[in-house]
Amino acid sequence: MNRNLLLVLGLTSVLAVSLLAGCTGITTYSNPAQTINATVNGEFAIVVDSNPTTGYSWNINYDASLLSLEKEEYNPSKMEPGMVGAGGKQHYQFKALKAGSTEINLTYGRSWEEGYIDQKVFTVTIS
Repeated sequence: MNRNLLLVLGLTSVLAVSLLAGCTGITTYSNPAQTINATVNGEFAIVVDSNPTTGYSWNINYDASLLSLEKEEYNPSKMEPGMVGAGGKQHYQFKALKAGSTEINLTYGRSWEEGYIDQKVFTVTIS
C-alpha cells in the first residue's frame, strides 16, 4: 500500500475514535453525597441498585422545569444458571434545561406498601 494512504487511514482512524469517545462522555453518579455539576444542555446519569423481582422499584421526583429525564432503563446483573431474584442497576439519564439548583429525590419501595425502605437525594447545580 502507498505510504501516504496508510498515513491518511491511520489519522482517519484516530480521529474517528476520538470523536466517538467524546460523544459518550456522560458523567454517572451513584453517591448522593456528591453534588452533580451540570451545564445547560449537558447530560448526566444516576445509577442505583435495584431489584424489581422483589416488587421494589424506585419512585423518582425532580423539577421538570430544570431537568428532563431522557432515558430510564434497568440492567440486570449477570446471573448464573439457576440463580433467582438477583438484582441489577437502575439507570436514569437527565438533560439539564436551564441554570439553577435542584434536587432529584429517589425513594425505594413497593407500590402496595406505605412508606419506603431507602431514599437517595441528589443535589444538582446547573450553570
